[in-house]
Amino acid sequence: MGGGARSLDLALPPEAVELEESVRRFCERRLGKDVNARRDMPFSWELWAEMAALGLLEMAGTDMEQAQLFACIGAEQLGYHGFPGPVAQSIAAAAAGLADWDAVAAGERLATVGAGTTVAWAALADDIVLITPAGLCSGIAGAAIDTLGRSAVAEVGAGAALPGDAHTVRARFDMALAAYTGGAGRFLVDIAADHARTRRQFGKALGEFQAVAFPLAEALMRLDGAQQLARAAALAIDAARADAADLAAAARLSASRAALRAAFAAHQTFGAYGVMEEGPVGWLSRRIQEYAVLEPSVRGIRQTLPLQGAAVLDPELWPVVEET
Repeated sequence: MGGGARSLDLALPPEAVELEESVRRFCERRLGKDVNARRDMPFSWELWAEMAALGLLEMAGTDMEQAQLFACIGAEQLGYHGFPGPVAQSIAAAAAGLADWDAVAAGERLATVGAGTTVAWAALADDIVLITPAGLCSGIAGAAIDTLGRSAVAEVGAGAALPGDAHTVRARFDMALAAYTGGAGRFLVDIAADHARTRRQFGKALGEFQAVAFPLAEALMRLDGAQQLARAAALAIDAARADAADLAAAARLSASRAALRAAFAAHQTFGAYGVMEEGPVGWLSRRIQEYAVLEPSVRGIRQTLPLQGAAVLDPELWPVVEET
């Protein structure tokens, strides 16, 4: 007789579920359940410090087991609620070797990560980390740039070299941005689906029309896949696997595409109201669009990514369950 069947357990560990619930409750308490209250909420130092008090950033800077998975789960929830600030960037900055990282982890200083000459959140950041072909260096903020995503973009010049590893920072940046963006896309699907259930046209609910329901369902399926890919990337980073950076880049590409598709479906569901600035989805849709092209970008990476789909479900990443 052979042994029982084996399967992968893709469920989150209890500690990660507890963190997920903690971040969700924090967001609902501080940001409110009403989307209109969150729509115009700017970056707030008080709010940022309260988020940091959850331990998310501090955890991202440690070598504890599954630290990056926990950071990924936290970023998903913060993205879902449209939390304002450099969430993914701060998670990545934990590996940059910043002299004042402890203050960043405590929410007393603000760090961001980027590349090129413009960086999101640089207009507010105390510490700017630039990823360059030669490695990491600090950034020097210049003129602020107004953007539709309201992410405090500024022109940035290169400063002194930083001791962190650029490949590690880039992998964490891609992974955390995938988690945040995917969470934001999931919120747009949820709010659009709720509208489709309650809004009636031609004598029946909008959601009964295939042209409305199918795009939302497809977007949700893509977001589910992107979420699993981001979590796999986080586990690969935790395990210091050679393919961690590839998984993270693939996760970011997948999440960006899925979230953009979710945004388009949400706009269609709400109609003209969906594209208005005072509407329920435009504010987060614009941030998704802005984050999709942040530098360092993953544009064109699909053709060169040496990643096999089986890597996402590698038994070395996920717990294996013996079935009797």
